[in-house]
Amino acid sequence: MPGLAASAKVSPSPGIVHPVAISARVNVRLQPHAGRDELVAIRDGVLVVRVAAPALDGRANRSLCRLLAKRLGVAPSHVTLVRGARSRDKVVAVDGLDQDTVDRLLTP
Repeated sequence: MPGLAASAKVSPSPGIVHPVAISARVNVRLQPHAGRDELVAIRDGVLVVRVAAPALDGRANRSLCRLLAKRLGVAPSHVTLVRGARSRDKVVAVDGLDQDTVDRLLTP
């Protein structure tokens, strides 16, 4: 999974650096309307996830974010869909955890 390192924002005053929140990204292949919610495998760097919710009115996307938040031990508000709202292939951002931690916790 591609990593997104913690970054820093440089202020106009030289020598002062303000840290930006740590964030990680996860490439996901979502299979909606499955028998249950589960992390299936990692294929070519993409996390394959099945959710029971149908792909209707964003239900599968919300279910995906809740599943990842629970697995990672973060609040659901820290897991957001960055790209792919109407696609099976998605990019999800996780705030508050570094990329190595996210990769380790999401290994099926």
